Amino acid sequence: MKTPFNFKKFLIPVIALGTLSVACSDDNSSSIEASTADLEYAAAVVSSSLSDETDGLLAATYDATASVSSDGISYGNSMMKRGGNDHESDRGIGRNAQYTYDPETGTHTLSIERTMTNNRMSKTLSILMKHIYTHESGAFVVQPRVSPDSINSIYFTSTRSGSETATRRSGEFNRIDTLSMAGIASTAETLVLNGSHYGTGSMTVTLKDSTTINKYHDIYIKLTDVSIDKATVQANENLEEGVTGTIDYKMVTYNSNTDDSEVVVEGTITMTGDGTALMDFKGFAKKALITLQTGEFSFKN
Repeated sequence: MKTPFNFKKFLIPVIALGTLSVACSDDNSSSIEASTADLEYAAAVVSSSLSDETDGLLAATYDATASVSSDGISYGNSMMKRGGNDHESDRGIGRNAQYTYDPETGTHTLSIERTMTNNRMSKTLSILMKHIYTHESGAFVVQPRVSPDSINSIYFTSTRSGSETATRRSGEFNRIDTLSMAGIASTAETLVLNGSHYGTGSMTVTLKDSTTINKYHDIYIKLTDVSIDKATVQANENLEEGVTGTIDYKMVTYNSNTDDSEVVVEGTITMTGDGTALMDFKGFAKKALITLQTGEFSFKN
């Protein structure tokens, strides 16, 4: 019988092996072949895990390249669309910001609560984010908002716990993003992104035939040398149309915490620099097209 999923325990084998591992209380769990419904569910989870509006990996990237201080978070620099504080951003409304700075480690820690409602979806979540901004010399940047031009690289981690409701999906999630960024300096033409996204949660998805499917899931996404063209970002005022690269994903889904039957769905996601990403499924010809800003998706075949 499968034990209830422990998010913190999940991180240890993933970090050590670079692959998705799910702990079971015995060795009797088995994987079954993915169905078309499983692929639709996987596309819904991955699109939510990537999208800016749904506080996926793109939102984490925006947060990572923002500046934080005792005043909260600000996107008002060359890497962001529509500058200002969190309440003015495309991520939603941020409240109850709490900030600390550790001069020994150079870590800026900010916690916020974020909500958003529009004609596509609504969400509410809590976020804890940590930034380390460094100068080209390796020295910490103590006041990133005052001295943005002195930042050469950023190391960022965040945890996000919350829920979302949209037209085709609803559910709860826990997400951890770890990102390192080089090429922040204005003299660099390209920002290079490396890192990972780990997530667990449950989701109810409305399928193409109007039936619904409800599952639990664990997901791992790995980023290696993803490129963000800074000139394109500045011209279009968004990251979605400036990001290119192929990332790997692996997901395990199961019907409940007491279900021994697991479905593994894995493949790659190619971001093409036009605001979308193409998700493929290992062993299947089907592909899903994901809109990186909204998290909406459709199947190409």
